[in-house]
Amino acid sequence: MSEQTAQPLKAAHPCIGIVCNSDDNTYMVAQAYVRAVAASGAAPLLIAPCAEECFAEILQRLDGILFTGGGDFTPELFGMPQVPTLGTVNTPRDIFERAFFKAVVDWQLPVLGICRGMQLMNLCMGGTIYQDLITEYRPDVLAHSQQEPRSQATHAVRVMPDSLLSELLGTSEAAVNSFHHQAVHAVADDLQVSAVAPDGVVEAVESSVGYPMLGVQWHPEALVGHADAGAMQRLFDWLHDEALLYRRARRLHRRAVSVDTHCDTPMYMAQSYYPPEEFTAPSRVTPELMRRGGVDGVVMAVYLKQGACSEDGYAAATAQTDDILQRIDCYAAANGLALVRTPAEFMKARMDGRLAVFKAIENGYAIGNDLRNVARWAAQGIVYLTLCHNGHNAICDSASAASVPLHGGLSAFGRQVVAELNRHGVLVDVSHAAESTFYDAVEASSEPVFASHSSARALCDHGRNLTDDQLRLLAARGGMVNICLYGGFLRRDGRATIRDAVRHINYVRNLIGVEHVGIGSDFDGGGGIAGCMSSQDYFRFYPLLLAEGYTEDEIVQVTGGNFLRLLQRVQAAARV
Repeated sequence: MSEQTAQPLKAAHPCIGIVCNSDDNTYMVAQAYVRAVAASGAAPLLIAPCAEECFAEILQRLDGILFTGGGDFTPELFGMPQVPTLGTVNTPRDIFERAFFKAVVDWQLPVLGICRGMQLMNLCMGGTIYQDLITEYRPDVLAHSQQEPRSQATHAVRVMPDSLLSELLGTSEAAVNSFHHQAVHAVADDLQVSAVAPDGVVEAVESSVGYPMLGVQWHPEALVGHADAGAMQRLFDWLHDEALLYRRARRLHRRAVSVDTHCDTPMYMAQSYYPPEEFTAPSRVTPELMRRGGVDGVVMAVYLKQGACSEDGYAAATAQTDDILQRIDCYAAANGLALVRTPAEFMKARMDGRLAVFKAIENGYAIGNDLRNVARWAAQGIVYLTLCHNGHNAICDSASAASVPLHGGLSAFGRQVVAELNRHGVLVDVSHAAESTFYDAVEASSEPVFASHSSARALCDHGRNLTDDQLRLLAARGGMVNICLYGGFLRRDGRATIRDAVRHINYVRNLIGVEHVGIGSDFDGGGGIAGCMSSQDYFRFYPLLLAEGYTEDEIVQVTGGNFLRLLQRVQAAARV
């Protein structure tokens, strides 16, 4: 580009990293990649292999990534035995790109993979590839390694309807070029096929869980600008737009507060109380995962399985609660976390660069029949008490057994508990409560009640979710619902993704207002959905909500502002 035509890049231009190919002496990238990225309005930045210690320094400067084409993969690196017809491999590049791709996903950058880049995407996410189509797939495949010029399309692909690729190309069939003899075999779980060749070879994949990730087997950069392939530039335009959204989300994320209003992580601190099968996977909430996802604070709930409503049962529940509350204190101290109770304490911790932990109790069964426990635990810093869990207790009826009521809502003792919670500035949590309990609690409480981890029944007909009438009353009294990231509460078939969680957030916002909705993951208690499996993935809500048209101030409310405001109100009304 000459000095006369060069234009200075503006700050609004997203920066797209283009991963280089290499040989023994040279790092290189085809000019067509750079031209296509620049034509989208993005600033291209070439990425050469480097040590993992450099990844963070590089990634914090990027808004999107393009993984480019190249040679065959070293099969052993991905757990595959080598076939005799394997082509030339570049093991150093494979080692770098495998590690770099993981880092890119951890940072949740938008990704476009081209040819080898698409295969890399699939391999790194758990899929497999054909090392040689002719010997491993079938000998009569199309000529996927064409002799014609790169700018010439040689075969068509069928584009899947209702896919991102279909939306971008605006067609059900596209003419493409072809330069590969390896291809996707088994598709990774979090990807879906979005185009296939006439011989059945996978020609495009994209995220099935709401992640900005797209891969194509052909080389669209070589087709850009040709009369029959003008749509190919849209792939790069998509990456530009996603990168711009990512940049905006990152900027917002730095100033927003993020509070997960419910996790069951204390179960991992006291495993002897719970069945061993609860711990088949690592905790989804750790300081490292919180930092990666930008979660400033979590509410760690002491979960109690409903037991016998007897003196022995009550004594055991109370003792277990005391023990686990102390374990939370020890865990926070050992990990440098700030134990907080008030929004002011939370904000100070955030300003000091410390992750925060609020404490709560899930299941009023912990109280037994001794009302004095409320004051004692309030003094120890709990911010809410969930009135029940999966079973009736002395306080109220549970949603899990609503068809066989015990009290018909709150018991007389339950009304005393609600009053005592109000008196000590502790939120009344109606998640898990029967509808009768919900209405009684709203009527009995002098302060707004809230649901720490529930969703909208209109979208998922489950007794744990709140009906429209419940949501309207909750809002009328100043309360809020925090959408639960448990698959069965988002979709009846349980196959939920983060996009389903966003649907529930949208529904609540449209029904009762954005000031009445938040997010309560239920991580380590069954929560975790495709696209948001741990605290590390919380950042994904920012670009998704921006794409839904939320203002930045509205997103700040959803990700933590609403909870802090409600907590401040209830604590300010305490009468002790």
